[in-house]
Amino acid sequence: MDDGTELELISSITADVMTCLRRSQFFERLDDLLCPNAGGAGELCAGDYTLAKRVLQAGAFDSADWDDIFNVLRTQGACCDCEILYNVAESSRLKAQYWKSQAQGVKAASQKAQERAILWAEKRRAEIEALQAEGLTLNAIADRLNDDGVPTRRGGQWTATA
Repeated sequence: MDDGTELELISSITADVMTCLRRSQFFERLDDLLCPNAGGAGELCAGDYTLAKRVLQAGAFDSADWDDIFNVLRTQGACCDCEILYNVAESSRLKAQYWKSQAQGVKAASQKAQERAILWAEKRRAEIEALQAEGLTLNAIADRLNDDGVPTRRGGQWTATA
């Protein structure tokens, strides 16, 4: 299927997928994991759909449908669990907490999340530098990372510039 046909398919199913997600309280359940009501520490977004997959599984969504669901969410600007709540959900405690902290002048990113991002970047840098030392071009490095199933920070495919 070419990109145009796939985009048409995604566009044609978006409204129905979003209705199913709302009806199953997908967004509220994901929000409960990332920003619990009781004020306890929520789970951290790992830069992928780990928590969303857990919610879909608990909601009895067929795993065969997950690719369609995540393709729809990506077209809405959601490349990971927290972006589902920030960019797709109509409202969420996580989004409200973020804006409240911004209004108070506090950075929303926790120290742990920043540390994890730095560790992730350092690990990838070491891998990329090793591939460069082998004499691979940036395109060849991107192909190798994609072939090895190494996702980008946002869970996408590697390119010579990403």
